[in-house]
Amino acid sequence: MENTEEMVPLTVRYGVRRKFSAAHSLPGYDGRCSNVHGHTWVIDMSAIVRGIPNQSGIIVDFNVFKKVVDQFDHEYLNDLLELPSAEILADFIARKIAASIEAPVLKVLDVTVWESEDCSVTVSWPFMSGDTSAAN
Repeated sequence: MENTEEMVPLTVRYGVRRKFSAAHSLPGYDGRCSNVHGHTWVIDMSAIVRGIPNQSGIIVDFNVFKKVVDQFDHEYLNDLLELPSAEILADFIARKIAASIEAPVLKVLDVTVWESEDCSVTVSWPFMSGDTSAAN
């Protein structure tokens, strides 16, 4: 069946959850977290994008989100980030995703990092008129 209608821009909210295992330590932290320790991290990513679907009907491929997070699996986060706190990790992931989305207009990007089942942080970035300068 062929779609003969002209494609119009859609506003779409994407949600992707990824898990990975990684170790880190928090330099300068006064407590046990200054020692090397590990977590099974859960990353929830949400983006609102406005764009015209491509020939496959997709605006943003889910793999954009997955590739950013999968690089952390079984790594020592201190080798990748100077300060590998949940807050800095969430911001880093958000910047990488924002830089990777090729859609015309990224409206909102939220990244939640779960360090445990009880503790999380969320970084939220609203974008104005396609401005992705927060990602630079």
